[in-house]
Amino acid sequence: MFDGLISTLNHYQSLLVWLGIGSSVCFALSLIAIPMVIKRLPADYFVTAALRQAPATLSFRCILVSLCKNLVGLSLILAGLVMLITPGQGILTIIVGILLGDFPGKLRFERWLIAQAPVKQSLNWIRRKQKLADFIIE
Repeated sequence: MFDGLISTLNHYQSLLVWLGIGSSVCFALSLIAIPMVIKRLPADYFVTAALRQAPATLSFRCILVSLCKNLVGLSLILAGLVMLITPGQGILTIIVGILLGDFPGKLRFERWLIAQAPVKQSLNWIRRKQKLADFIIE
């Protein structure tokens, strides 16, 4: 019984090593990046998000920045999903990825997500560690 398991693990040894390295890198980056992003958000971000408007004209630079933000957001969401089963701050990484992305229903989803007690407590704990005011949530 264990011989088959050991044989399978030996067969996929290099893949498991690379997954471990990738997980460790994502974990280290999340420890640095997540507090930086949370620090940059204003305390009233979830209240005033509806007031933020897209620019009237779409320049090449604006489109490029939006594309980059969405790619980084999607990457963070995918990394967060991986970190749910490997070491790392999976849920917070997913939240930051969602905050960076642009998609229909984002505002409603953000407000629902931030209203969840564990999420709100985690984000506000990070803000308090940086001596910032808690997020204002309606």
